Amino acid sequence: MIRRDSQGEGYASEASAAIMAECARVHLGRVWATVRPSNVASMRVLSRIDMTLNRTEHDDWGSLHFLSRTFDHDAN
Repeated sequence: MIRRDSQGEGYASEASAAIMAECARVHLGRVWATVRPSNVASMRVLSRIDMTLNRTEHDDWGSLHFLSRTFDHDAN
């Protein structure tokens, strides 16, 4: 969570990019995330770090998106 008065400053994007870089560095195969589609800011952050939508499920609170990113360690 980012404090409300600090939201929109790019902290979530910066932290997420650092996490993805570390995942790639340690040769992690895949990262998963879940987010409600109504959480537009989080959807935007996930898009910036190249997460792709795999499926959508529905529960008592509405839609839930499942996204992932696979790392290609054979590149280079």
